[in-house]
Order: sequence, then C-alpha cells, then structure tokens
Amino acid sequence: MAPDDGELSALLLAVQPLEALSRLIAGYVKVARISPYRTGGGVQKESAFFGRDQLLSHIQHREPANYLLVGGRQLGKSSLLLALQRRYTAVPAVDCRYASLGLDPIPQLALAFGLPVAADRQQVLRAIGDVPPGARRLRLLDEAGLDRAMDRRALRSALDAWSELTTDQAAARLDRIICYALVEHDAFSLAGVLDRLEALGQRSGPEALKASLTRLEIAFVVGRSGGQYFWQVPLWREQALREEPGRLLAAELG
Repeated sequence: MAPDDGELSALLLAVQPLEALSRLIAGYVKVARISPYRTGGGVQKESAFFGRDQLLSHIQHREPANYLLVGGRQLGKSSLLLALQRRYTAVPAVDCRYASLGLDPIPQLALAFGLPVAADRQQVLRAIGDVPPGARRLRLLDEAGLDRAMDRRALRSALDAWSELTTDQAAARLDRIICYALVEHDAFSLAGVLDRLEALGQRSGPEALKASLTRLEIAFVVGRSGGQYFWQVPLWREQALREEPGRLLAAELG
C-alpha cells in the first residue's frame, strides 16, 4: 500500500486516525484479505471462532446422542463442527473424526480415518466401525462440500470451463498442466506437485502453484483434506482421463 500525499495528509489530520487508517486500507486491499469472516470451509483457528458457547456446552455435557445441524448457508455450521473437533481431539476417551463430504464421500472419509484416498468402500466402512476399546465414537460429517458440488455453476465450471479459470493465460496454462500431469494420481500434496512439474522441466514457484490449486479448489475440480489434494468430481476425472491427458500435457509443455 502506497498512499499519495493527499491521503497521508488526511490521515495525519484526521480526528479519528484509526478509523481513517481503516478506510484507507480498505480502499487498497480486497475485502476478502482483511475480513475475519470465511466464505467457505469453516473457521479453522480457535482464535477466530467466537460464540456458540451454549450450543457447544449442550452437546459436550449431555449423554451421547445424534444431532442434525440444519441451517442456511454461511451461518457457521462447518465452523461449529470444526470447533467440536478441536475440543474432542484432546479427549482420549472420544474417537472423534471430521470429514467434509462431496459428491463421492468415500475419499474424504478415507482421509479422515487415516486410510489411503484410494481405499474402497468396505475398507472405509470397517474403519468407521472400528472404535478403540472403552472409547466413545464421534463422527462429524459436514455436507458443505456436497452443497458446493451440487451448485450448478460449480459443476459447470468443473466439467466445462475448468481450463479457463482466469484471464491470465500463463496462470490458466499452469492450471491445465497441473491437472494433466496429476489426473492419474488419486491424491497429491503441494510438494508432490512441485516434484512432478520439476521432473517435467516446468519451473513454477510455490506461490504460483498455491494460487493455481486455490483456483481449482474454488472451481470444485480438486478438494483438500489434511494437506492432501484429491479430485472432487469423479465425472470430471473420468472425462479428463478419456481425453488422453498425456498428449494434452505434451501439447501444453510444447
């Protein structure tokens, strides 16, 4: 941020300098960068989570029961589930697992239970039912990912327009290279993307890769859980595999 002379003068002469500074910053920085509110994925940090004390206490201090958390979008349902996960993680007598489910819930459930993302349905079901002796079972299943997947615009973006998620042609090319290079992998990490692209002679910095993966995540092409990325829409992946991604990758690398 580089204020001009007029802005600096207004700041120095302001009766309420903090308010003037806030307005100045807001004029330069995108709201999403400075807002404490999240528009997806829930609040991850305890320091950014506020309220809901009565509801949390009600769940934590009653006999085990099943709860259905219902509400409109962006009301904090995912944040509440994540807050419960943080509180129960430190309780050895409770086997607590959180999973954000998409169109195909098996990969997310597999990651939540420490299984490979390619684990089959029977393996996942066995893991769900396997509880340490003397422990209580707590399963926090978040359907926020499913809501996003069922959104028509998200599906259209993932299936049809994923290759042009930005007007920056170099960034769009990087999106395509990542997808073509990794579509045959069930799951991958940021380090795995770096290694794969370096092996292909494609030099891209970590920040550029993070930005690309963020675009693909927003478009619901990929999802993320526990530091691992996975393909959110099986239909998209099947379509990409049918289109000979190896040849398309070679064309992009040119």
